Amino acid sequence: MKKSAVITIAAMGMATGMMVPVSAVANSNVVINEIAWMGTTTSTADEWIELANFGSESVDLSGWTIEAADGTPTILLSGTISARGYFLLERTDDETIPTITADQIYTGALSNSGEVLLLKDADNNTVQTIDAFSGWPAGDNTTKQTMERTASDNWQTSMSAGGTPKAPNSSVQQEEPPQEQTPPPPQEQEPPIPDPSSPDPAPTTDPEPPPDYDTTQVFLSELLPDPDGRDVENEFIEIVNTGTAQVDVSGWRLDDQDGNTTGPWTIPEGTSLVSGEYRAFYYSQTKLTLNNTDGDTVRLIDPSGQQHDAIRYNESAEGLALARFGDTWEWTSKPTPNAANQKKATGNQQTASGGETASAQTPPAQAPTIPAQNTGTISKSASPKTSQTTAPSLPSDAKPSTTDDNESEALALQAAASNPSSPLGANLPLIGAVALALLAGAGVVFYRIKL
Repeated sequence: MKKSAVITIAAMGMATGMMVPVSAVANSNVVINEIAWMGTTTSTADEWIELANFGSESVDLSGWTIEAADGTPTILLSGTISARGYFLLERTDDETIPTITADQIYTGALSNSGEVLLLKDADNNTVQTIDAFSGWPAGDNTTKQTMERTASDNWQTSMSAGGTPKAPNSSVQQEEPPQEQTPPPPQEQEPPIPDPSSPDPAPTTDPEPPPDYDTTQVFLSELLPDPDGRDVENEFIEIVNTGTAQVDVSGWRLDDQDGNTTGPWTIPEGTSLVSGEYRAFYYSQTKLTLNNTDGDTVRLIDPSGQQHDAIRYNESAEGLALARFGDTWEWTSKPTPNAANQKKATGNQQTASGGETASAQTPPAQAPTIPAQNTGTISKSASPKTSQTTAPSLPSDAKPSTTDDNESEALALQAAASNPSSPLGANLPLIGAVALALLAGAGVVFYRIKL
């Protein structure tokens, strides 16, 4: 069965493995370095090929080809591979390896029973031959471990499923590639003295590592589950950047875990927070409904899909916001969307010393257990990303919400209708008279038609 493959050209050699002849007709530093002929654990059609450049200069791949002896696949390369860098080809689309962007997309599947592959330069010189006509010398179709090249032009099975796309091949004794493919000098020869007038060699550029979201100082800062007035207009969830550098939060997600039918809401592309910035997202954007009566859990999820921060509250009161102050969460009667949190004396909460309000302090990357009375407590697990803070109880003078959002709307209409001073209550007799007149007119028309 033919499957999709990704071919990668790499600049690093690997430990010894099963030998496959590799003939270098031209003295080229570019080679096929890794092949996922078996696909991935997601799909057998997700094949990929990796090239590597062992040289100290970038190489224009325009006019280069990767050809199978049976004609499929035949790939006309384009683009440039950087010095000591990698070039990733993914079959059909760029979803083969979701976390890595392909350098080129190709079509045509590799046979699981083996292939003969030729890498040719722009002058049609055969740079590399992989003779796997009798079967692939490495890789595992069951576990989806890839076929990796070693420093001695042998092949080995990768240590883990999925291999090492655009990264050094897996090896217990990994060897660094030579700067140039030239014979080593005799052992008795002294190393040459560098010429001070010669320019320094170009610096080696390694692929950038993925972002470390564990150290990103972005946290949940404030919630307003039951605002004064209409919930759908004033409910919000706020986050804050407590770090010293600007953070791009595009692709981060907010999630209302209890009763949410729309799924997590993704923060739009191009959204960044400067150091110390607070950003509130309202219901009109997120469509996340915070429960009034039964409590709820709000989560901040990083782009890798891991929970970065979470807060759980079991009750709410109209007009009270749940705000973060350093290591603690407290209920406050003074919501501050898009601004530093402020404490407001209410019930058994105390105002900050020296003034009416207190600015929110920087929350820690991993919130500690909170021993103080009437503050949130944090349940810890082996992973800090699964930590969840539980909100404190409501202040003693706060009246817990007894209706959800829909019930609040209905009660508001009922109260307006029963209040003679409200526009709805004052005009209720007139509305009734108009309704009766319309019904009477309809009756006359019906009577005339019957006659």
